[in-house]
Amino acid sequence: MSGPPPDGAGGIHPPHDEQDHQGFTVFTVVPKQVQQTEDAMLRALGEARTLMAQKDYLGALSKAVEATRLCPCGTCTKHHPRDKSCHIRELTRAVRSHHFDKVGRPECRCGFIWSTCTRPSHIDAVDMQADCSVKAGRHAAAFSIALSLVRLDRFSPAGYCRAVMIMRHLVRAQLDVQGPETRALVVLVQATELGSVNAFADLIKPFIRCGLFASTARRHAQDIKYRAILQKMAHHMAMDEAKVDPVTRLPPEVLNIIFSCMDLSSLLRCMRVTKAWQRLLLSDHMLWRELRLKNPGNPKKNFAKFINERRSIRILVLEEVAEFSLTAEKAQILARGLPWLRRLQLGTTMNRPERLKVGLGGLSGHYLTFLTHLRLSGVGLPLMRDLAQLASSTLESIDLRDTDCDVLLALPSRLPNLKRLRMRSTQKMPCVDLGILAYRTPALQHLYLDGCCIPTTSDSDDFGVWNDLRTLVIGERTSSIAPTPASLTDAVPVPLFSSKIESLTLLSHDIRLPFLLLFPIPSGAGLLRHHRLPPPLPSPLPTPEQSYPNLRVFRCHSTIAPPLLEWALAPSLANKTLEVLDLAHDPTSTTYTPTTHTVTISTAFGAPSRDPSAEYPFFGEACESVKTLGFWGFNFAPIGDAAGFGFAPVLAFLEKFPGVETVAVFPGAHDVWVLVMELIETGRVKRVVQDRLQGVDWTSMQELARRKGAEVVHVPRGMGVEWDLEGW
Repeated sequence: MSGPPPDGAGGIHPPHDEQDHQGFTVFTVVPKQVQQTEDAMLRALGEARTLMAQKDYLGALSKAVEATRLCPCGTCTKHHPRDKSCHIRELTRAVRSHHFDKVGRPECRCGFIWSTCTRPSHIDAVDMQADCSVKAGRHAAAFSIALSLVRLDRFSPAGYCRAVMIMRHLVRAQLDVQGPETRALVVLVQATELGSVNAFADLIKPFIRCGLFASTARRHAQDIKYRAILQKMAHHMAMDEAKVDPVTRLPPEVLNIIFSCMDLSSLLRCMRVTKAWQRLLLSDHMLWRELRLKNPGNPKKNFAKFINERRSIRILVLEEVAEFSLTAEKAQILARGLPWLRRLQLGTTMNRPERLKVGLGGLSGHYLTFLTHLRLSGVGLPLMRDLAQLASSTLESIDLRDTDCDVLLALPSRLPNLKRLRMRSTQKMPCVDLGILAYRTPALQHLYLDGCCIPTTSDSDDFGVWNDLRTLVIGERTSSIAPTPASLTDAVPVPLFSSKIESLTLLSHDIRLPFLLLFPIPSGAGLLRHHRLPPPLPSPLPTPEQSYPNLRVFRCHSTIAPPLLEWALAPSLANKTLEVLDLAHDPTSTTYTPTTHTVTISTAFGAPSRDPSAEYPFFGEACESVKTLGFWGFNFAPIGDAAGFGFAPVLAFLEKFPGVETVAVFPGAHDVWVLVMELIETGRVKRVVQDRLQGVDWTSMQELARRKGAEVVHVPRGMGVEWDLEGW
């Protein structure tokens, strides 16, 4: 059937005697003309909806019929005889007997061939005819049209849904004896030969059942709204179809995808639905790769069974184990029962450390051989030591908080693959010898220390160098231990990190720590680290190759001598890699003597500090890469005005950094309202970080920032470490 359509055929060439293998008539159409007729149908449907909104239901019915006749299928040219009892009787019997293969057959008993078409626009047009007929009071005709919609496409739930809505409306309105609904109900009872209204009402459930089956068989997007209506009706009528068990209907692959999107609490609730659900969830080992329990409680005797059923766990997090009653037996069950464990987190926020001072009871062997991440909080020395010892060859990240013990005693003699180490303590301050730590962790890349003491010299023969260290963070609660004069005789160098370092954050106010960590100076006792020396400075200074050319972040809350700061930062400024610069301007005059490790402080607190532009003349045109600039503990008031607060040098110093977008100002107890306003008024600063504004000042500054397209942020205790250290 090729070639152009005949003139006047409307783009349709209908050889009515040709049919496909399913018995439906086949037509050859021209795509362009089909699109034109489709557009005409949509215009007619739009006009029908407009008339329905105006409550002109007969006019809307006429437009819907016109849209039906415009369908390219060309099957709506003939009409069924006026008496449609045979049509209604045949289709209702097929639905009531659940013979879905007989439902929607185009042949009627009287010999009439009903239209068959699966075009959504055709289905919408017929559905609109039924809706208009209902609102016009022609309920019997509307029911007949709904059944013709079933014949039009038996796999579309639209016809079943419309028929159900009409039947429910007629059954509910039967109390009005004189109403049109009652007369239509009598006509339909006679046409279906059911004999009573109750028997007719019983047809509702079979129609709902067939509609749900049809929507499930095809699953078209346009059928979703009709299926939702049928599902809601089935629920109100307490039908079994409303209680669909997805475990019995959906394939296991689809169910596994659905369950994988749930959190642990939802999975545990699903396990309590039925035994079939429980079996399915337990059989899918992928679901139990990650187990996070915020407050697990005491599992008692069920703990071993619980772990044995979930041996595929990769990540185990027990955030609060105060009531867990962690014993050596339970710790052994965890180590033995989870052979594929990758990440383990144990800890407590409650002040009950005595419950966590347990170990693995001498467990040894090939356990926890895949453990790479360990996070412990409030855990005592025995458990920490035993866990780290079992996984010493695979551990890559260790996070310790409030361990209340000497960390070096807990760590194994060697951790060859450890790349991340964070140690924080808020109660006691354990001593951490960096020389021994570097020897045990030669591959370390990220180090975070807070709440500990660092000795200025090391008397151990086991000291090492971090050649791959990228990030170093020293918290504000970290301090140094001044050595005795006798120990200086046999002092050895504290560990050096190479020029690969990218982020240096020294938040401690201990002036010895920068000397230890930043600047190597030759000494008779070896290489000691110092960062600010009393004049005269040693000569010659170390070469720039010994500096840090890859620095991206440099933050120090202790004062640094300008020559040594220039030596540390000049290579990264020249390479345009430095992005974050945070410096302290101590209003005191502090000197440090490296040979005796003594600190001398002069000038009373509150005196003005030096002008940064004059103090750091090496900052100039090479500072374009700096995006974040921080000032800590500064006051540039005129000399003799210790009670005042001056900030003008900050604005002048800002001109040396044309690329700065974020400025952090933490001058201590001074009011920063005017300074923050001046920074926003510059137009270059997009973000100001501070910790002083509150109340009305905070509200007014927020409004000013919005007008200027900037942002004011309140960050307590200075810029957070999260700026520099990510991924813990």
